[in-house]
Amino acid sequence: MVYASTRRGYQPALVNTTTSVSQYLTTPKLMIDDVEAGIKSEGRFGTIPWRFNGAAYYEWLRDSHRGGFGGIIDPRTNLSVGAVLPVQKAIVKRLEAELKVIAAHWVQVSMFADYIDAQYKTFTAPILGVDPTDPPCADSATRPQCRTIVTGSQDLSKDDFSYAPMHHFGSTVRLSLPTSRGLGDVSLTATYYHQAKYHFASTSQEPEAVVEPQNLVNLRLDWKNVLKSRVDLAAYVRNATNQTYLVGGDSQQGSTGITYGLYGEPRMYGVESPCPVLTSWSCS
Repeated sequence: MVYASTRRGYQPALVNTTTSVSQYLTTPKLMIDDVEAGIKSEGRFGTIPWRFNGAAYYEWLRDSHRGGFGGIIDPRTNLSVGAVLPVQKAIVKRLEAELKVIAAHWVQVSMFADYIDAQYKTFTAPILGVDPTDPPCADSATRPQCRTIVTGSQDLSKDDFSYAPMHHFGSTVRLSLPTSRGLGDVSLTATYYHQAKYHFASTSQEPEAVVEPQNLVNLRLDWKNVLKSRVDLAAYVRNATNQTYLVGGDSQQGSTGITYGLYGEPRMYGVESPCPVLTSWSCS
């Protein structure tokens, strides 16, 4: 099946309650238009069944909302403006694909990949100054209440999209292991996942706010219907290579001078035995 579709959506306007700068009290609504085309197919390579899905997207964004930016300074306090900024124009191009193959009755392989190219086409923000004609601006005690004016603009269109890794890809292989009929069903699953690096704040103001590439390996051994019972057992290892990686963070360089990150889980392993709901505690 080949298909195509188009959509239009929006996100409501915002009131920035964390700032008193008049130029940033509100953020206009976000408008987004997109076009999607794709294919869904299945068939056989000889006796081997397969399924493939693929899609391409193109998105146009107007006044998209950009938070986590510390480069706009309130001239009355010399602190960053805690506001969500509007990005005047941006585009996003995406490709996605997934493939599943049952190579034999005892082995299944699935793979996926995606690519994203997100760009700011027009992204400017005003440079602010105090109003020299406003009397409170002349007194340090009343300066935080004085008016601000626009004295120029800065081009932020070279910044990277935050939380937008350029690509992901991964694969899962599931092997059904040979066992005698009375033992139950045993299978081994291995999963590999890769994610490209991405930034979680403004790259022009916080170049250290970056999540490095991730390469994660998960393993799982399942034993279903142990010895013809209703008991299932499983052993697993997550992040088998014990990679240290970030999953996100926040930057407050303009206010506190701190950038912090959140780490993903380290290598974890364990066993589990999910049981069906019974009228007693027994799973035998």
